[in-house]
Amino acid sequence: MQPFKPKGMIEQHLHATLPSSDEDPRQAVSREDRLEAQRLYEAGNAERKQGHWAEAQNLYEQAVALDASSPAAAARQMLEDIMAYRCKDYYNP
Repeated sequence: MQPFKPKGMIEQHLHATLPSSDEDPRQAVSREDRLEAQRLYEAGNAERKQGHWAEAQNLYEQAVALDASSPAAAARQMLEDIMAYRCKDYYNP
């Protein structure tokens, strides 16, 4: 079987940005980055519980930047959903 060869610009971009089937993106993250992402996630949880949502969101985003498979990704999405519901004027001026 011959490898897929994209023809158009969009197909070339998609082919270049998608990981190959033998690459596991979770394995590309170092142990130190995983630990730092976990620390940032826990710090974000502490900030969220105190009502400091902007700080929590920043910490979650930093954690996701280090490790995309971090639970901070779901926490960040949850926080964005809450903010969209509670602060409608902020998102819809």
